Amino acid sequence: MKESMFQTILKNKRMFIVKRLAPTDFKGTRCKITDTRQQKSVIHGWDYSVGYLKNQALSIFSKLGIEIEGYSEPTGKDYICLFTSDFETTLRKVKVDN
Repeated sequence: MKESMFQTILKNKRMFIVKRLAPTDFKGTRCKITDTRQQKSVIHGWDYSVGYLKNQALSIFSKLGIEIEGYSEPTGKDYICLFTSDFETTLRKVKVDN
C-alpha cells in the first residue's frame, strides 16, 4: 500500500488517558485525565452519582464540549484511553457534582 492509502484509511485521533485515583487521608476518590498530545493533566473530584471511570470521563468531556468517538480498556490496566478528532478544545478543570 502506498503512504497516501494509509492516510485515507487511518484517521489521526487525539488520545486521553483516564485513571481513577484512590482516596487519601485528605482527599476523596478522583479522576485524572491526561492529554497525551499536549502532555497536560487535570484532576477532577469523583462524582459518585455518575459511577464508573468511563462515565466519569464522558461526563467531564461533555461539559468541555469534547465529543469522544471511541475508547479502549486495556486488559489488566487501571486506566482507559479515549479518542476524539477535536484537536482544538483545551483540557481544563470543570465543576463536577460530588
